[in-house]
Amino acid sequence: MKDIESKTCPERSRRIENRKLVLSHALSVVEGIVEGSKILWIALVSVIAALAWLTASPVAAQSPNIDDEVNRIAKTLYCPVCPNTPLDVCGTAACLQWRAVIKDKLLKGESEQQIRDYFVAQYGEVVLGAPPAQGFNWVAYLLPAAGILLGAAIAWFTARQWLVRAQ
Repeated sequence: MKDIESKTCPERSRRIENRKLVLSHALSVVEGIVEGSKILWIALVSVIAALAWLTASPVAAQSPNIDDEVNRIAKTLYCPVCPNTPLDVCGTAACLQWRAVIKDKLLKGESEQQIRDYFVAQYGEVVLGAPPAQGFNWVAYLLPAAGILLGAAIAWFTARQWLVRAQ
């Protein structure tokens, strides 16, 4: 056992000396480069600063974007507990929880349509701000236009009658 230890100790000290020599040589090379080329040093610092700025900017801007996205989606969904109240302005505990669900789903990477589909599946179409344009729901979209056209026709015929009587 002593033979092995006596052989490894000088070998180990030789390796340590070699490492020190390599490190001192590398340090002198780096010092020579830095002293010899200030432009290279400035360019290196500039690149590092630019990379730090680029990677830090999206993180700082991410939080308000998520909150803005939550509010944008919450404006299109209505509270099934409070009549005619969008989620973004409703103060009930349920709506606060639903906004938290929207935020969690956004952070998980779900799209707006997937989130809307989730709420429709959970609470029915009553949570949508407007009925989906399919089936009988088309009446909700066509009836206002038909009413405007009917009103314009009645106004035109009435005005025409007044003008004929006035002559």
